[in-house]
Amino acid sequence: LLSHDSLHKVAWGAAIGTFVGLTPTVGVQMYIVTAIWALCRMFGFRFNLTIGVAMVWITNPVTTIPFYYLFLRTGQLLFQLAGHDVTPIAFAAFQAEVRALAAGQPMSWLQWLAYATEVLLVEYGWPMFIGSLAWAIPGSVITYPFTYVSLGRYRQFLARSQGLSYEAWRERYESKR
Repeated sequence: LLSHDSLHKVAWGAAIGTFVGLTPTVGVQMYIVTAIWALCRMFGFRFNLTIGVAMVWITNPVTTIPFYYLFLRTGQLLFQLAGHDVTPIAFAAFQAEVRALAAGQPMSWLQWLAYATEVLLVEYGWPMFIGSLAWAIPGSVITYPFTYVSLGRYRQFLARSQGLSYEAWRERYESKR
């Protein structure tokens, strides 16, 4: 709400952050958004990096397990609809396995890395990734217009409360870069 970037840049930042936030990449999501931002700048496309990075916190240490399970089950459903044989996993079993991974069970670092890779990438990887895209794509598509319209209305409210037209408010406060 306090950003002075154009509505377009803020809405793109929110959409890109939402997309990355709804992928199973917790731990590196902020870096991914920053890399996308740097790449986009090279091609003259700009979005609000701060908003993008903030939006990835949709998934965070508290929401990771439920979101990952949602992604996994969605992916498994999509695989089943495509005719693949998939064995569903109960939430409690999935939660226990992810918590065991996070706890780092008593094993060497290399053994833990091999085990984590097997569980998250091999066993659950493709269904979880495909399932996340089923949420990330529509989530980001909805986020752009929602942010654009909501922030636009808020800025119009600010303009009225300051006795300014929206155009005058934009001229005074909105960033030109």
